[in-house]
Amino acid sequence: MSNTSQNLDEKQDDVMQTVTDRPVEDLSKAALKAEWSEAYEQLLGAIPDERRDELWDRRRELWTEMRDRTSEKAPKCPDCGARRWKQEFGNPKHCADCGKALTLEDEELIKAIDDYWESVTAVPSTTDSE
Repeated sequence: MSNTSQNLDEKQDDVMQTVTDRPVEDLSKAALKAEWSEAYEQLLGAIPDERRDELWDRRRELWTEMRDRTSEKAPKCPDCGARRWKQEFGNPKHCADCGKALTLEDEELIKAIDDYWESVTAVPSTTDSE
């Protein structure tokens, strides 16, 4: 993580509960997560297809920036070794490269993916713990 990203992650005054077109590299981690979450909430509602596409694109842009700011790595797919996982609303997680759909037998891998996704969206605390 660069010093610029670390400094952005420490500030929290740019958080807005709306989807914007602000450059992602200028946003704090808290602002990235807030906007990413808001885009998700809007996607759950009834919106025109054009707006849905814009929200998906923005959400992907926000996710990529958050992912690039973490040192964690996604777990590997046991079938192809890729580290890219997807999940559509109501469907199981699956490998973005080979399409392997995870089942209840893949419980440990599902938990590892969830833990990775949580690390990507984790917002650093602004208080010192003692």
